[in-house]
Amino acid sequence: MAGRSLLSSRQFQEKHRDLVMTLQNVFQKARYSGHVPMQVVEGLVTGVEELIYTIGVLNQIKKIVINKEDYTFRHSINVAIIAGLMGKWLGLADYVIQQLVLAGILHDIGKTQIPLSILNKPSELSLSEMNDMKKHPVLGYQLLQEYKEVSLLVKLWILQHHERLDGSGYPYARAGSQVSYHAQMLAVADIYDAMTSNRVYRNAATPFGVMNELCAEMFGKLDPHICTTFLDKLNESLIGNSVRLNNGTEGIIIHIDCIRGTKPLIKTSQGDCIDLEKAKQLQIVEVYSI
Repeated sequence: MAGRSLLSSRQFQEKHRDLVMTLQNVFQKARYSGHVPMQVVEGLVTGVEELIYTIGVLNQIKKIVINKEDYTFRHSINVAIIAGLMGKWLGLADYVIQQLVLAGILHDIGKTQIPLSILNKPSELSLSEMNDMKKHPVLGYQLLQEYKEVSLLVKLWILQHHERLDGSGYPYARAGSQVSYHAQMLAVADIYDAMTSNRVYRNAATPFGVMNELCAEMFGKLDPHICTTFLDKLNESLIGNSVRLNNGTEGIIIHIDCIRGTKPLIKTSQGDCIDLEKAKQLQIVEVYSI
């Protein structure tokens, strides 16, 4: 496994862009030929590993210029990075981290079997279209069956990345111990990146919006240890970031209490301190990565 990288922000963005473009070609080949070029995918795993060990990677991801049209490919690279990061934070073996990265890269490969009219629809999906979209974990699992380079465990994680511990997920409404622990790591990575990304029909939420979502789901739907580990690291990454509040005030995050993480202390550009736990009428509407 690579050591900590000293990539500059520009270098990170260039490497990330190259990985996204390569994955786009992988997805296109899978869509039109039914074949997944696994040699190329293995190269993507190596490229993602380098990005995982970049200092401040969560902030680096959010500095990337947003292009709604390449969302699916950018999202898959981001999920691979975040899943690999969580494996590192949780002290997993290097081989398992590599498998998590592979699962992240391929977790949405089933979308290559979904009609483009649904994938690229510029508005919210109908119930029928949403049901078709929810088939993508099964379609991805089926597409990967012939590839021995992808372990049975990775295929299971891909199949289960939308399952939830309370049985409310899909495609099979698995519950409790039936849901793989590592699939839940993919789920947290998927939720975070999906919510904080601009999409064709929806603008990005702030990281604090994702914190609220994960806090709501970590007791029942998602594994609490995975969620708290991710939230602690996300809190650390946000210290020093610039923010804009709903009243137009701009400032810098100077402290986040892990217990009330969505309500940090803000130092304004005028030098005042605002405690968002006390100033309940104020909320963060935008975060600028440093």
